[in-house]
Amino acid sequence: MNVRIIFLLLSIVTVFPVFSKTIKERFYDNLMAQRYNAADSLLKVWQAENPDDAELIAARFNYYLNKSRQEMIVLTSDTTATTGYTFADSTGTKAGAITSEVCWDNDLFNDAVNEIESGIKRFPRRLDFRFGLAKAFEMRDLYDREADVLVKVLDECRKPGTEWLWIENIAIPSEDLIRDSMFDYFTVLFRNNADKQLQSLCRKYLEVFNDDIRVLNILGGSLFATSQLHEALEAFEKARTLAPDDGLIICNIGTMYTLCGKKDKAKEVYHAIIDNPRCDAESQQIAKEALQALDKPLRRISPYELAHQWLSVVVADITPEQGEILASPYYLNHIMLNDDGMESPFTYDQISVEKIVDGDKPVYVWRFPEPQNDRDALYIAFFEVGNGYRAYSICKGKHVDWEISTSNKKMRQTYGDVDRPESAAQCVEILKSRGAYTGKITPSKFFK
Repeated sequence: MNVRIIFLLLSIVTVFPVFSKTIKERFYDNLMAQRYNAADSLLKVWQAENPDDAELIAARFNYYLNKSRQEMIVLTSDTTATTGYTFADSTGTKAGAITSEVCWDNDLFNDAVNEIESGIKRFPRRLDFRFGLAKAFEMRDLYDREADVLVKVLDECRKPGTEWLWIENIAIPSEDLIRDSMFDYFTVLFRNNADKQLQSLCRKYLEVFNDDIRVLNILGGSLFATSQLHEALEAFEKARTLAPDDGLIICNIGTMYTLCGKKDKAKEVYHAIIDNPRCDAESQQIAKEALQALDKPLRRISPYELAHQWLSVVVADITPEQGEILASPYYLNHIMLNDDGMESPFTYDQISVEKIVDGDKPVYVWRFPEPQNDRDALYIAFFEVGNGYRAYSICKGKHVDWEISTSNKKMRQTYGDVDRPESAAQCVEILKSRGAYTGKITPSKFFK
């Protein structure tokens, strides 16, 4: 009898807290534990008990979204993997890696999207529904669709008297929630190089919240990353009017002037930081170092030297993991070059860069101003070859109109005539057809 009573008491202690929880709490407990069958059963009970509950829509959305995402362990021979565990053969050479890979069930993902979109139609003031949808698109790198959701939020914010609701239909405490959430989305877009969507969203946002220094700064950074120096400078200058003592913003302005070739203006900016006691010590130190760099004597190299004796040589030491360095001319055309006592013949905004994704490998294509001399480059395309990069130049030819060439520390080699590309994508296709990925370009008939 005593044993039976103890058993019953233990059962009551264990079970009682579960039954004390709401159906919503029980649902999310099961969802977080990936007990999807139990979670689905609770959704059906919830639907029967309270079919008009807005929280039921959010629950179904989270159910479909979580179930659509699966993380798998993958054994791969890819020795360049940056996550997971790498393993070596008997000689110590990397032989492969064990990594994780996220897979998506598109049908379930679409169910999640459809569910929350129907919820937005029924409860248009629920901001958490809209931000949840934006986050779902962000998780799939669907940045155009994410931007569309956020633009609609900003459109609603512009309407007088808009009152947003959050979970459980509670009014949001202040617009800071919108500002902070938007900035979080912008930060992810910036880190993932979704500059087109980011720049459009930032401009839209600033129509509504025109005093947000953080967004002006990240917009300037994105414009800088896409070689739009004058627009970046404008964004930083607007931020400076709102925060005249923010040393970081003023340093960014100095960098823009430097890269545009306006060294005197850059020096004025850096001196303004040093002379302002309200600027932070770190920014003042950056300004002092920048002034020293501006006063350093540099040898201005020719376009030929830049293409064939500098870029073609240094990229050979860039690994695939470091490839994003090539997505902007800032590092190779400015920082590294200056460190070696040289100055580029081109300012930052005279070089445009386009990243062409070819299969699973990016090709970075730099476009220069129209060549004035024979063998000066119009395009340089950086292809991943082996454990480094190979630079292929399409140049103004000496004996033909346009020619392909490569260079290394010892020599420059030409491979005959080629049609002039009209775009970065066409440049990549031309070079691929001539064997760019093999590291050996097929000579033209002119050279055979």
